[in-house]
Amino acid sequence: TDDAMRALQVRDLLAGQSWFDMTTWRFDPPMGVFSHWPRIVDVPLAGLELFFRLFLDADHAERATRLVLPLALLATLLGLMAWFTKILAPSASKHVAVLLGLLSGAVFLQFVPGRIDHHAPQIVLLLASLGFFLRGLDAKEARAMAPASLAMALSIAISLENLPFFAVMLAGLAALFVVDGAKMRAPMGWFAGGALIAFPACFAATVAPARYLLSACDAYSAVHLAALAAGTLGFAALAAFVPRLSTMRGRAAAVAVVGAAVIAPIAA
Repeated sequence: TDDAMRALQVRDLLAGQSWFDMTTWRFDPPMGVFSHWPRIVDVPLAGLELFFRLFLDADHAERATRLVLPLALLATLLGLMAWFTKILAPSASKHVAVLLGLLSGAVFLQFVPGRIDHHAPQIVLLLASLGFFLRGLDAKEARAMAPASLAMALSIAISLENLPFFAVMLAGLAALFVVDGAKMRAPMGWFAGGALIAFPACFAATVAPARYLLSACDAYSAVHLAALAAGTLGFAALAAFVPRLSTMRGRAAAVAVVGAAVIAPIAA
């Protein structure tokens, strides 16, 4: 049913429905229901369908799209698995890693032909963000934190399913800052720089201006943007004031203040 719902959403977009109008008219007609799914996943689907319409009728173009996109995402996932192995264990066999990935049946249920809901893109974005994040923890490759923040922002804009994983990753970055101090200055600074652009940009690209001040529990909304902004600005401040935070106790206290700033808008 989720795949059928996504197909309807893409059909409406191709038929001229507004980018920010997420009303699904076949739900509860004639009023329709406003969906909490943004358009991000609709973009590759609509693009592929328009391409296939160059030489197929609309019905078969949609079918071809529903075959091609899951397979493209699966190929991307397998490539990410090999890349991820290089990050974690450069001397390990990439082939074995990909084989182990192929045995994860529960994951691959999301990549079967016809499956066009957002779960497969979310799995790909989670692996991509974690890979860049782990690379960025090395101060020499701290710039990788910028694409990590972009992958996180895209994922959160699609849905909130990966948010708990991202919370653990960012809490880990904060904990490493408490322990290592100056070593984490560059990674934290690069993440903050990327996130200050990516999170607001994805919010503006997927949320209608009339809904900017609404809060929602199941979709990227003002409450999440406020919490992310507080944490990102907090990371930037921590990176800037590293020379003054020379003790582990001082860094722990500063991280606690940032954590409270993140929690505050959620509680409010």
